Amino acid sequence: MGRKGLRRLELWLPDNHFIWAAPPGYRAALARSYLNLAPLLEAQSEMLREALSRLARLEEKLAALEARMEAGGALGQAPGQRQQGEPGGRFDAAGFFGMF
Repeated sequence: MGRKGLRRLELWLPDNHFIWAAPPGYRAALARSYLNLAPLLEAQSEMLREALSRLARLEEKLAALEARMEAGGALGQAPGQRQQGEPGGRFDAAGFFGMF
């Protein structure tokens, strides 16, 4: 006799699995809660992978900016170009923020 809307899952676990440390009568609820956590953890993992990918792209852009600054170029200009009038060129805020 089954419960309406529910299906049974039979599962074999090793003798030393942590679920056996839970008191009888509580094990099914504990297993169900862990099974329900799995999709949430997977979604969080995907969000973390995407954030790390964005971070890597930002690090690449910052490294390129550092290289241009060390070469003496102003931001927002092609490497090797300088603004007239100032030894190191002028800071181009629009060019800087346009890189993000």
